[in-house]
Amino acid sequence: MPKSYTITDEIYHYDRELHLIDQLYIGIHLAQLDENTDDFTKWILNLYEHDQKLYGRYYANTNEPAVNFESPAVYALAVQYMLEIGEDEYASTFYTQMKELKNVEWQGYIDSNTQATHSFDNLLPLLVERKIDCASDDEE
Repeated sequence: MPKSYTITDEIYHYDRELHLIDQLYIGIHLAQLDENTDDFTKWILNLYEHDQKLYGRYYANTNEPAVNFESPAVYALAVQYMLEIGEDEYASTFYTQMKELKNVEWQGYIDSNTQATHSFDNLLPLLVERKIDCASDDEE
């Protein structure tokens, strides 16, 4: 998806590296506006099917990972996107992937090797966990 649009020139601008966080936010908001996101859905699912994981960034021209790490925030947004478009099975798959990144010892989403973390890698998963837990409580 385009990263920006210049109104005066009427030109869409694309990045060489696609940050999945950016792409997923765009996808979520387009879906909320009832815009067609089928191409985006196919793209993200193809990325996942290729490696059985989602990386944080991809090269736009090859769809190859630009980084070697997964991000809990990416999975949290993927869950939200899939729920938004009614793909509950994929939402569950991405939720499981997200939860597997949780550091049990530290009780958060912290890289075990480096002990590094980002606020959004904890806040976004916590919001999704809460949303899923509340939905489960409502079903009981």
